[in-house]
Amino acid sequence: MRMLVKCFFALAAICSLVALVGGSIRLPSAQNPDAGKLSPERISRAKSLYGEKCARCHGEDGRGHTKIGEMLSVPDFTDRKWHKANAHDERLAESITDGKNNMPAFGRKLTKQDIRALVGYVRNFAKPAH
Repeated sequence: MRMLVKCFFALAAICSLVALVGGSIRLPSAQNPDAGKLSPERISRAKSLYGEKCARCHGEDGRGHTKIGEMLSVPDFTDRKWHKANAHDERLAESITDGKNNMPAFGRKLTKQDIRALVGYVRNFAKPAH
């Protein structure tokens, strides 16, 4: 009986913790098909941010065909293989937040909501399957 009570309280504590932080948890896009969908307002904001912060290296079309992008070998965001290999939104958000290789960190320049919008925007560069 004591074990049952302990399990109950442990489960209650875990559920409370999940409820407390639940708004900040995002499932990987491979498991969450709606992860890349954005409202028109967030698409507009993400497009603007992408143009300001990302396009110089990654290109307006996401292909990375810029002088800087080619020098730094940035990924082609239209490549479905790249998206499959980098399926976790948290990993992409971490790259935007903390920087990666020669990419600068934007964690102090952008809000978490802006970073999530950029992740969704980058996901939308993927070519449709044929």
